[in-house]
Amino acid sequence: MKYFDYDSFKDFTFISKLKALKNSDDIFCVTTTANIKENKYDSNIHKIGDNKNFTSSNKDSSFFELSDGDLLIVRNSEKEEDSDTSSFYRLPTNGGEAVNEFDIDLKNAEILFELEDSFIVKYEFDRHHEMNKITEEEKNEDVEVFTELPYFENAVGFTDKKRTRLARYFPSIDKMDILTDEFSNISSVDINDDKSKLVFVRNSYENVMKIEDELVEYDLKSGKESVILQDFMIMSAKYFNDDIVILATDGKEHGLNQDCEIYKVVDNKAIMLNEEHYCLYNSIGCDLKYSSGSQIEKTDDYMYFVILEGYGSAILRMDKNYKFDKILSTNNSINMISAKNDDDVYYVLITENHGQEVYKLNGEQLTHLNNDEYHISKKDKFTFENEGNSFTGWVIYPKDYDENKKYPGVLSVHGGPKTVFGEVLFHEMELLSAKGYFVFYTNPRGSDGYGNEFMDIRGKYGDVDYSDLMKFTDIVMDKYPIDKLGYTGGSYGGFMANWMMTHTDRFDCFVSQRSISNWISFSLISDIGYYFGTDQNHTETVLNDYDKLWDKSPLKYAKNAHTPTLFIHSTKDYRCPVSEGMQMFQALKLNNTQSRFVMFYGENHELSRSGKPKNRIRRLKEICDWFDEYLR
Repeated sequence: MKYFDYDSFKDFTFISKLKALKNSDDIFCVTTTANIKENKYDSNIHKIGDNKNFTSSNKDSSFFELSDGDLLIVRNSEKEEDSDTSSFYRLPTNGGEAVNEFDIDLKNAEILFELEDSFIVKYEFDRHHEMNKITEEEKNEDVEVFTELPYFENAVGFTDKKRTRLARYFPSIDKMDILTDEFSNISSVDINDDKSKLVFVRNSYENVMKIEDELVEYDLKSGKESVILQDFMIMSAKYFNDDIVILATDGKEHGLNQDCEIYKVVDNKAIMLNEEHYCLYNSIGCDLKYSSGSQIEKTDDYMYFVILEGYGSAILRMDKNYKFDKILSTNNSINMISAKNDDDVYYVLITENHGQEVYKLNGEQLTHLNNDEYHISKKDKFTFENEGNSFTGWVIYPKDYDENKKYPGVLSVHGGPKTVFGEVLFHEMELLSAKGYFVFYTNPRGSDGYGNEFMDIRGKYGDVDYSDLMKFTDIVMDKYPIDKLGYTGGSYGGFMANWMMTHTDRFDCFVSQRSISNWISFSLISDIGYYFGTDQNHTETVLNDYDKLWDKSPLKYAKNAHTPTLFIHSTKDYRCPVSEGMQMFQALKLNNTQSRFVMFYGENHELSRSGKPKNRIRRLKEICDWFDEYLR
C-alpha cells in the first residue's frame, strides 16, 4: 500500500447527483476525477453496476430523467460555455449516442420538471444587459458596474442585477413563457402530483438582498401566484401528503446559523412537525468530494432527510402522519440520498478509510469506484470536558510512529464555524501524517451537529472557541510525544489562526488560509459580510458599532503576533476576500514577524476542495514546506 502524497486526490472518484430512476431499475450518478495533465476536472454520467462510465465526454455534470425513460443532458461545447443558449441532448439508458433534442435560448438552463407538452426550466437572467439593452461591444468592455448588494458571490462571480428565474418551454413550437419577474431569485422548486402547481422559494429585491424569503405557490393553468409564507429563511420546499413541507428557520433565537426545523404551511402559517430537534443537512468537512446531491427525498409515503448527529450522520424518515424515525445512523458521512420507492433508498457514504461509494439502505455496497490502495494512518479518539461541555477529539499518528521519538504536531481547525470534523477520509490530514506529523482536531463550540446552544457563539468568537481549542491542545500535548506545534485552518479556521497568533505564543508556526482579520472590512466587502459579520458579532449594522467589530478583529492585536505565519488566499475568494489575508500579512511584516503570502489567481473560497488540480497540489506543498521549515 502507498502513502498519501500531494496529488493523491487524483486517484479518487468523486460522486454527485445520485438518482434512482422512476421508470426503470437503473441508478445513475455523476462521477468526477481530477485531470492533472489538463489541470481540470472530468465529469461523466455513470450507471451504477457498470464497470465504466456511461458517457465519456468528460463534461457531463448533470442529467434529467424523461417520462419515456431516456436521459436529457446539457452538452455545450467548451467554446460555448458562456453562451446564452443551452443545448439539450437525449441519451437512451440502454446505451447509444446522445442526440440533440432541442436548444433553449436561455443561459445556464436547467430542466426541473416535465409536463405533458412542456418543461419547467430554471435559468440565469441578466437584468443589466436585458433591461438596458447593452450592446455586445459594451458587454465585452473590461468594466463592471455595481448597484446592488450583494454584487458578487463566491464560486459564482459578479452577480449584480443577475437573477435565477423560472420559465416554461414548449419544445414542439419553440415557445417560451417566463414565469417569474426580473427582480427575484428563485430556489427550491417543486411541483404537485397532478402537475398543476409549483411551489418555490423567492427572494425579491432591487437594492439590498433580503435575508428572509417568501414562499410562493404558482398556478400553472391560470398563471396566478400567491405568497403563502414570509419572514423565514427557507432552505427547501416540497409538496407532500397534500401539504407543503418546508425546511426553514426564523433565526430569532440563534441568528443566521440557527438550525432549520420541519414545518407544514397551513393558512399562511408555519406549523412545526418535528417534536425532537434535528440538525438537518450534513456539514461534515472533507476534501475528497467535489460536487453534491440531494439531502432531501420523497416518495408517495415518506420524506427522507440527511441529518447530522454530533460528528456522524443519519437518514431521518417522516411518514404521512408526520411521525419520525431514524432508519440509518453512522459515524461516517452520508453525502446524499435518492429514494425511488419505500423499499429502494440509496445513499453515498464516505468513511474514515475509504472514498465515496453508493450503498443501498440495507448496507449493500453498489459501487467500487475507489480502491484501497492507500495506507490509512492510525487514529485515536477520546472525549474531554471544558467549561461544562463535552467534546470528541481525534489524533492521527505520524508515519512509522516510534514511541521512543518526538514528533511535530499540527492542530487543524475547520471552517464555518457551523461545520464539523468527523470520521471521514481527509486527504490533507493523511498527507501530513505521511510527512511525519501528528495531526489533531476537534469540534469547538460554534460547530454544527450538537444543537443550537452549542453552535451559537455570536459575540463570542475568540472566546469560548479559543478556550475549547486550547484545552484540547493542552490534553494532546500532555498525552503524545509532540515537541513542536503548528496550526492550520481555513475560513473560520483561518480567523482562529489570526486570533491565536495574537493571543498566545504556544505555537511554533501558523498556516492561515482564506481568513478573516478585520470584521469591519469583512462586513463591508464579503459577499455575505453585510449580514453575516454583523449577525455573528451581535451588532445591528456594520455602520453603528465599529468598536464592537474592531474588538473582535485579530488585526487589532497584530502587534502581539510574533509567530511565523504562512497566509494562503485566492483572488476570487469573495467569501473571505483576499484583502483580509493581506491586511494581516502586512501587519505581521511591519511587526518584523516571519511571514509569507501565497496568492492563487482565479481561485475562490473552495480552493482546497474544488480548485484546479495543480493549484491544490501547490497549496499542499506550500503548507508542508512551511511546517518542515519551522517544526523540524
